[in-house]
Amino acid sequence: LGFRFSYADYAWSQKTATGTLPLPAHPSSTGWGPELRGTIPFDKDRTFTLGIAANAMNYQTPYAEWIKTGDGAPNGYETPCTPSRSCVDGYTLFGERSEGHIAASIGLYPSLAFGPNGKYGHAFLVLGGHTGYKNDGFTNKPQNGSTIESSGLVGLVGAGYGVSFDPLHVSAMLYKSLDGASAPVVYIGGAMLTVGVDIELWESKAKRREQRRRDEEARQRGERGDGQEAGEK
Repeated sequence: LGFRFSYADYAWSQKTATGTLPLPAHPSSTGWGPELRGTIPFDKDRTFTLGIAANAMNYQTPYAEWIKTGDGAPNGYETPCTPSRSCVDGYTLFGERSEGHIAASIGLYPSLAFGPNGKYGHAFLVLGGHTGYKNDGFTNKPQNGSTIESSGLVGLVGAGYGVSFDPLHVSAMLYKSLDGASAPVVYIGGAMLTVGVDIELWESKAKRREQRRRDEEARQRGERGDGQEAGEK
């Protein structure tokens, strides 16, 4: 159980449609919310496991409202505006605001470990989905807020590889959204590099088993040593 925070700078954004107007204040976008991650092992050596991850994020999405000027414009905007920071391509800035949107995601990660206790890392698949959004940015009707709305769940598939160097673990992943040609936003795909540090809050079953195994080996060595000593006497 944990908490996730997300940050996106305006400089990282790209236009996704012809005629998209800027956000003059160049605001950033942030998100935060709870996250759950867990692992279900299918054998005591954890060779085959199923990872589960889910989160719900509250994103504060900035947006700007623009009004067309010149011919066919609403009353009060018939005169074309003078190009400036608040006048772009014949549209004048009406206001800049932000709006909250909840985005959820869930993923299943079947994995296969290599070597004893996953010494050589593990390969994994990704099967999941996340909330998608669309934005019909042009309208002739007055709006109360942005035109951003949910477009349903977007499927996602991917694959990756991870290694651990106690307490550090690193993984890399390639993924592709199953959006289709009719999706409101077409995602090319992506890559992710994750670096984490494990903080042990309690002793795991795997460590208890390993400690019992070491204790048993030490006991057996001790018995063999006692037997040899008795034979020598």
